[in-house]
Amino acid sequence: MTGPVLPRWILVWLCVGYAIIAWDVAFVLLRPASLPDGSLGALWAIPYARYIAVDHSYADLANPFIWAQAIMSLFELALVLVALGAVSRRHPGRAHLLAFCASALTAAKTSLILLVEALSGFANIGHNAPLDAVLLYLLPNAVWIVVPLGVAFVTGRRLLRGVGD
Repeated sequence: MTGPVLPRWILVWLCVGYAIIAWDVAFVLLRPASLPDGSLGALWAIPYARYIAVDHSYADLANPFIWAQAIMSLFELALVLVALGAVSRRHPGRAHLLAFCASALTAAKTSLILLVEALSGFANIGHNAPLDAVLLYLLPNAVWIVVPLGVAFVTGRRLLRGVGD
């Protein structure tokens, strides 16, 4: 096979997007030390000090859903690392399948996060002005649905066409 195993934009997304996910997982799993007043708070001061004011669930140590979504994110990260390994070994079929799975999981998990918030009556974000809720909560979270669905669409279509290994 000549050319990149995965399209370059997908490789960039996997590397940059999942570095952000790793940072987010570390923030959640290291709480309370990662909170603004915690011993590690400086590592997440920007943007998490602002984000936890927008989404109170991130500062709520008793919220099991936030812990669960962080643990699910560890599975996403593992899939991406194995996918990147498949890219480096030039195994396009494996790379596409793993990127598809990780991206579908990211989109589904983020959709669930938004759905849980909506079904709770916006318990964690309802205190925000509508414009702040859209700009600081909805749009950033939408990126984690739209782009992964784009990755899943491209990789899924290629898998259906029979990308070889």
